[in-house]
Amino acid sequence: MTTFGSVGSFSGLNTALRGVLAQQRSLDVTGHNIANVDTIGYSRQEAVLAAASALNVVGGQIGQGVNVSEYRRLRNEFLDLQWRTQNTSLGNSGTQSSKMQAIESAFNDTSEAGLGKQLSEFYSAWSDLAANPESTSARTALYGKTQTLMSTLHALDQTLTNVDNQVTNEISTLLAPNGEIDKIAQEINTLNVKINHSLLSGEPPNALLDRRDQLLDNLSSYGTVSINVPDTSRPGFVQVTFAGQATPLVDTASGTPVTLPTPAALTTPGGRLGGLIAAGDAIDDYRTMLDGLASQLVTQVNGQHGTPAFFDGTGTTAATIAFGSGLTGPSTIVAGTGAAGDNSIALAIAGQRSSTGANPTTSWTSLLSRIGTDISAADSKTKTSSQVLSSLTSQRSATSGVSLDEEMANMLRFQRGYQAAARALTAMDQNLEILINRTGRVGL
Repeated sequence: MTTFGSVGSFSGLNTALRGVLAQQRSLDVTGHNIANVDTIGYSRQEAVLAAASALNVVGGQIGQGVNVSEYRRLRNEFLDLQWRTQNTSLGNSGTQSSKMQAIESAFNDTSEAGLGKQLSEFYSAWSDLAANPESTSARTALYGKTQTLMSTLHALDQTLTNVDNQVTNEISTLLAPNGEIDKIAQEINTLNVKINHSLLSGEPPNALLDRRDQLLDNLSSYGTVSINVPDTSRPGFVQVTFAGQATPLVDTASGTPVTLPTPAALTTPGGRLGGLIAAGDAIDDYRTMLDGLASQLVTQVNGQHGTPAFFDGTGTTAATIAFGSGLTGPSTIVAGTGAAGDNSIALAIAGQRSSTGANPTTSWTSLLSRIGTDISAADSKTKTSSQVLSSLTSQRSATSGVSLDEEMANMLRFQRGYQAAARALTAMDQNLEILINRTGRVGL
């Protein structure tokens, strides 16, 4: 090779070729971005261009063009953290709201079958008996209204039991081996290993990192997620702590890469798990309030009715309320304690609906108010979390999402760069051709 000042004659060709290849790689990345514009979880990439190492010559250095230093994945970790936090909040409130809706429909008090309406009819039936204490039809109507009231209490308790069982089963399913959380954790563990191998071999694991981030996004809907890098000697490994449990959910570097939590270990669950736990706690409170109503009804009515006991004294819950063993039919209902025509008992029981202090009617109102407040709070949190999450999604898209307008502009820019580099390559090739083929032929 002919040299001048220690610079090879073909150095310019290499410089131009680097420019052609760099622009070509940039076009390739742009095409890859455009192809994945609708791919869920895909992060926009860019070819990072850097000046090639200069060539030392007598009197200074000569540039050697450009190289692609890396294929960078555009991602904002702070936005990822904020997004996952809001996704956890949405999973929590959304799950609570859905479970509360199932309870609300059963406790709807606007229909004829509502417990409030039946309590009113129960006390009205006692008023009717007080107005005509010798009436067989009034006793029959009261007996029937009481049966309906007790059936409704049984049904409401069964509804709470059914929803509570659903909550328990969902929690068990989520935390079970081969459940959704376990599948996510196992795949994250596998990706940790693959990402580590790629990094050690010098290959950018962009697609693997996208998949892992998508899994972490999905995991955040089930509970709180925190990530740290426990061991810098294993690049690419992340340790995932989930739902506040002390032992990491994913710790690839340990002897037990995946450890599923138990319900007792969920100190700060959040997400769907937190919503399910909160719904279960609320159901326990509702049952306590409903049982309190049933207990008041049994105690207050029995306290006035005397013998035979109107309700079974041992059945003081919504699930167990029943007629007393001595109340075998309408004819055994007692209207008064005195002579024929006495209505003192019926009158006293009828007045319990508006008695001072706690009574079944006010207890029912309190229960409905509590359910309504809980549903309203859950719906409000769901709406707020959804709005914030939508805003954060837009912000993340601005960083990691693919904009077709921007990519088309980049495509034109890289195309022009490619054309210019190719033109320089052609010009240098022509110059070398003149140098090689015409040197020594002056005048010919």
